[in-house]
Amino acid sequence: MKKFLRILPLCLLVILGLIIHSSNTRFVNEALAKGVEVKNSVDLEKTYGIILKKSLLESQREQKAAEQSVKKANILTQGEGSGPNYDVNPSDGTDFKEVYKDSLFIGDSISNGLMYYKHVNAANVMADIGQDLKKSLKNIDKITKKNPKYIYIMLGMNDSIYVDDVNVFIERYKSLITQINQNLPKTKVAITSILPADSSNKKAMARINNQRISAYNAGLANLANEMGLPFIDLRPYLRAHPDFYEGDGIHLNRNFYRYWLKFIQENYKEA
Repeated sequence: MKKFLRILPLCLLVILGLIIHSSNTRFVNEALAKGVEVKNSVDLEKTYGIILKKSLLESQREQKAAEQSVKKANILTQGEGSGPNYDVNPSDGTDFKEVYKDSLFIGDSISNGLMYYKHVNAANVMADIGQDLKKSLKNIDKITKKNPKYIYIMLGMNDSIYVDDVNVFIERYKSLITQINQNLPKTKVAITSILPADSSNKKAMARINNQRISAYNAGLANLANEMGLPFIDLRPYLRAHPDFYEGDGIHLNRNFYRYWLKFIQENYKEA
């Protein structure tokens, strides 16, 4: 019994030492694990930073290329050293129904707003909700029967949702214009820029890919150069007037349409 009592303190010290060692080991392991997590977190942040920076640079390059293509299109259609006049007065009392009585606007729900707000007659608009190039290519006979003097095409918003290859989009657009030219050789055709969605609207951004639309517009500006057609760029109006957007961040209110029509009248439509 006395011998047991003598070794009891030693046993307790050994047990206490084991507990402390175990705790220290766990602490060190946790610290190391956290260190790895922090390192991974930093690495991840750096990686995403590189990706975001690369994405931003690519977007800037695309935007610059698009602007250069638009500039070339403007020079081609309006002459060297000149450009479209965006300083127009849409509230000067112009009767747009009369101005565009010999025109046809081809497009989707955005173009449909021209007749919805009664800025032009319904007969001068061929545009439906969800309209894309594949559907428009099936309307060649209807377009031909209308036999307009001018055709303004704004298509691509819906295509951008389903067609990720810009070359496929441009080939379909070119096919539509080629068939119109073959059936209506005297009709003057103009390509209108696709309007981006409001980048500050989360719901719009969940549906619309503005980066793809930018690439589409660059392709359309090049197509306009290739085919000798005007490229009507309406995007500066949206950049200057974000209040033109409806609540969904995609469609436009009635004020935008008068700017659109007046801009064409002063820059691209012959008297």
